[in-house]
Amino acid sequence: MPDVLPAVTVPELIKEMTRARRPESETRVFALWRHDADLLPKLVSRLNSLMNAIKKHPADVYDVQGLRDEGTDVFVKRPGQPPVCFQVKSDSELDDKDIIDKLRLQFTRTLENYRPAEYYIVVCADYTGRGNAAEGNASGKRPVTAHARRKEEKKRAQQRKNIVRRINELARIEGVTVIQPANALGMLRLSDAHLDALVTGRFSSADSVFADVQACLRPLPRIQRALVARLAWERVFGSDSGKVNLEDLTRDTSLEECRRSDSQVGYLPYADGEWRVIVERAEDVGGQSDGEEDAFEEVLIGDKDVSSQLVLRDGELVGSSFVSSDGEGDSIAAALDALDGVYVRVSDDWVELEPWPASPVLALILDGVARYGHERASDAVEYVLSVV
Repeated sequence: MPDVLPAVTVPELIKEMTRARRPESETRVFALWRHDADLLPKLVSRLNSLMNAIKKHPADVYDVQGLRDEGTDVFVKRPGQPPVCFQVKSDSELDDKDIIDKLRLQFTRTLENYRPAEYYIVVCADYTGRGNAAEGNASGKRPVTAHARRKEEKKRAQQRKNIVRRINELARIEGVTVIQPANALGMLRLSDAHLDALVTGRFSSADSVFADVQACLRPLPRIQRALVARLAWERVFGSDSGKVNLEDLTRDTSLEECRRSDSQVGYLPYADGEWRVIVERAEDVGGQSDGEEDAFEEVLIGDKDVSSQLVLRDGELVGSSFVSSDGEGDSIAAALDALDGVYVRVSDDWVELEPWPASPVLALILDGVARYGHERASDAVEYVLSVV
């Protein structure tokens, strides 16, 4: 491991942050979040958490400064290096008819004042139209019928997407990156544990523990990885026996949420008359297509029915995003059965970790506690999942 993490790594880590993604349906919250009161503090908080994680390693650390007025809202820098700058646009600011000209002017002022290494325009648009409709209702302007309300929501959502398409043109300028709303929300909602793992991943190639954890858990479905991590936490910090009540584990809400996000959304490229399945996590899938109106149909993949949304590009069918139906084989109990005898021991009433096969996971959890101060099982599970 190098004595000091190369300076270029911090901008690269920030770029990784901007790749986080939440479903577009969740961008409704942007209609409620204000620029100074909500968005900037959240961005500064996430960047500070990233820097705090970096301090746990032998690395150069940048300073985070916010609420600037020289063409940028927040910048991250270290002495002698060009900064990484952020310009944040709230949903309400997108109603400004001069938004494009203002963004160009702000970038010009940033160039004059900072000469940034990277310039991010963070677009916090409500892509649902529902948040805006709620505001209209508060002011007495909400449509009186459900049909009219849905029509207004669709109209406002399309208006937002049209504005963002215009803002996207600014990405043609060298050094400018436009962060889409789903990615902006994903970045602002990154947990400390996820950022810890993002930084730790920079050292994984030089540390056998991280490589061993990846070799141990990557072949497993996400819910099985989460179960191994949760039981590893209980082995170290739970009861003296390390045993967990089986009924409590199968009712754990965080594990259930993990199960539902596991292999439930995917993308099927279509070529030469054939479908090919690529399954991804829900928050990692785009699902937006340009141009043609989306169509819907039922398709069959293996033995599982899925509701499919066709993706068209220039009138040509290129693929389909899908959400699979739940099945008994995906349950927490079924995941425990698959792990039984390998990573866990399951009885009628309790379950416990097999320590030797999972020893790299135990080491990683202890690393998270010692290095980042993780205090909850959920932090440890998210840390392990993010590393893998």
